[in-house]
This record gives sequence, C-alpha cells and structure tokens, in this order.
Amino acid sequence: MNITEIATKRDIEILLKEIRELKVSFETLPDEKQFLRTGEVKKLLGISNSTIQRLRINGVITPSKIGGTWYYKLSEIKKLIP
Repeated sequence: MNITEIATKRDIEILLKEIRELKVSFETLPDEKQFLRTGEVKKLLGISNSTIQRLRINGVITPSKIGGTWYYKLSEIKKLIP
C-alpha cells in the first residue's frame, strides 16, 4: 500500500486480527524464557534481517552479543506489540 491508497475497513480488520494473533503467540511463550535469538524475534514480529538491524541501530531494542549471537530481552520485544 502506498501513500495515495486508503485503508479499507477490511484492511484494518485483517491488521487487527494479525496483531491479536501475534499477541497470543507472545502470551504462549514459556515464562522461564527471558532471552530470544535473532531468528525467534524475526519470526515473532514478522520482520526481516534489515528491520531487526535497523531496530538495533536506532536503539529501539538493546540486545547483547555473545560469541557472535545476538540475544534480545523478551520483555523488550513484548513492548513492540501494541
């Protein structure tokens, strides 16, 4: 969708459904899991490598890098979902 297009009621309903499904996927994560790897974050948020990199660069998320692997706080990632 580009800037000249208007979102229809159906578009918004689909978006809300996807957001609700994403929230459910967060709620069903085991409580003991406090950190996620990059692939898990990308899958949960439905984002690409470049998007997760942009979130890191812009300071939206502050992961830790251990031995070449990025780890993200689950609590931080949950805040990205409305």
